[in-house]
Amino acid sequence: PLRLTRDERSNSLLQAAA
Repeated sequence: PLRLTRDERSNSLLQAAA
């Protein structure tokens, strides 16, 4: 499933910013 929830997307952004 390539469906990202807002939580997953926020997590991705946070990880990318880390």
